Amino acid sequence: MNKIITLCLVLVIQTGNCQQLEISALFPPQHDNTAATDTDIQVTFNAPVDTTSLAGQFVILGTLRGMYGFTVSVSPALDQVTLHPARPFLVGEEVKVTARNSLSGANGEAFPGYNWRFNVKPTKVTPPHFSEPLIFNDFFGDGNTAMYPADVNNDGHIDLVIANWANVLIALNDGMADFSLHQQFPVYYAEQADIPVTDLDLDGRMEIVTTHHIYEIDDSGYFQPVHDMPLRELRDVEDMNGDGYPDLISSDVVSIGPPEPIRNNVTILYNDASGQFSLADTLLTDDYITDAASGDFNNDGINDIAYSTSIYASPGGPGGRNSLTAIFMKSDGDTLHTRIYPGTLLNIISFPFQVLTVEYSNDHLLDVFIASLVNDLVIRSSGDGNFMIDSTIYIGGGDGYHRTSFADLNADGKMDYLIVDEIPGEFTGSVYYTLNAEGIGTFIEARNGAVPFHCVGADYNGDGALDVAALWSDGLRIYLNDTGLPIIPTEDFAAIFFDLDQNYPNPFNPATTIAFTLPQPATVQLDIFDLNGRLLTTIADGSFGAGRHEATWDGSTANGEPVASGMYFCRLSATVPSTGAGAVYTQTRKMLLMR
Repeated sequence: MNKIITLCLVLVIQTGNCQQLEISALFPPQHDNTAATDTDIQVTFNAPVDTTSLAGQFVILGTLRGMYGFTVSVSPALDQVTLHPARPFLVGEEVKVTARNSLSGANGEAFPGYNWRFNVKPTKVTPPHFSEPLIFNDFFGDGNTAMYPADVNNDGHIDLVIANWANVLIALNDGMADFSLHQQFPVYYAEQADIPVTDLDLDGRMEIVTTHHIYEIDDSGYFQPVHDMPLRELRDVEDMNGDGYPDLISSDVVSIGPPEPIRNNVTILYNDASGQFSLADTLLTDDYITDAASGDFNNDGINDIAYSTSIYASPGGPGGRNSLTAIFMKSDGDTLHTRIYPGTLLNIISFPFQVLTVEYSNDHLLDVFIASLVNDLVIRSSGDGNFMIDSTIYIGGGDGYHRTSFADLNADGKMDYLIVDEIPGEFTGSVYYTLNAEGIGTFIEARNGAVPFHCVGADYNGDGALDVAALWSDGLRIYLNDTGLPIIPTEDFAAIFFDLDQNYPNPFNPATTIAFTLPQPATVQLDIFDLNGRLLTTIADGSFGAGRHEATWDGSTANGEPVASGMYFCRLSATVPSTGAGAVYTQTRKMLLMR
């Protein structure tokens, strides 16, 4: 009997020692958008932690500055750890923190690792107001495709890394938003859609990841190739296994049609702690993957992956599907489960081409943004491994290929939407933004004779407000966000070309507003058609002066009969009598009615 009792006591003690160490509270919270530049990072555990080499158990990595050094303090109970960064964060920076899986409890409890991220709020509140652009024509290239803001030379100023079909260009910032071409080196695969810049080996120096090489800055301030990286479809950079080192996510092509479909692998290439990637883990294979992004969708401290697929042309007709797929990961790198959301569920998407992760709905849950040729959507996370399809947020888009990003432009703690858009069939384009919860797009600049490729927000002149950098076909333009400067008036843009805005709201019920801009007085007709091309009603018909005008459609025909839910078209026809017989300009937008 005594032996049995003794054995039971030993088992109870061992069970207590082997419980899992877990995080019970974080500051700043997961996916917070309001962190201060001088914030400390506080982690509370469910049990005391092993304080041996504690500083080595955490990593702080900023998207603009790379690795942050820090000191550590611990509460008397050893269950709360505070990280004190050695320098302030940069405004607009996304900060990623890793509590490594090598951390353990004071009694030997295992810890699975935990990743979380937060955004640093701008210190200068602005409506916003954007200045006339600062123009840098040195950054002209054939097919500018991507741009990434980062302090590449560690001088405290936000520089720009630009990719085009031939080269990567390093644009150094003097701190006053004056950019100069510092270096360029070739790329070997055209149209690199992303150009990640981060500290892969955590040595305090930034690396640039291209499709064929990893470049690291040397002691003289120039980037040199240090590792080969034969990738064609690099999608994101994120710590996927809890060791604090950024890993790579790719969707390389494994088969090319026709007649077979284009097939892609979703693959994680794990960082070996030296900035090299020898271990590859293919999660799945799918048809025609167009983009992917990573983040923690269910707040379990493990980064997940979302990717989009698109229909494609084949000899037998279109194949594939418009869809968003979410891969939820476990701490050991295996797939926990996968959710597939067809385009038919996502308020109509078609040919999706860009996926981003962003905390847009202000609930500390990471959402997924998807851009397509029809709609741009924010798909809200429920936090439990699903997405709230019924709460999808339509935030804009265009009828052509465009690139987007997110930034808190007015310092209200909410992420706003930045977009560059090309008018289909014309060599013109625009840069504009939509403030979160406002839903009304505001132009920053519209131009004739050039098209924009990308835009990113960051504080380029160090005044605490987020500015906008736009990469155009003829060079780089910087728009400073300054409360002391007037907003560029809409009339300046109206003098350039006719334009029919996307209706707002969209989807809509029961009514929607449609705005159009005229460069000169014209006779205008604004018609509504159904999918069969049948004219339902005319909501504007007459003479209008130069400038911006609005009309409203209440979802009914000319006879006042309500129409059913579905896709409809609005067509602007503008005739300019001063051109002799009268030149006619037309433009059409798609609209979605959901009753």
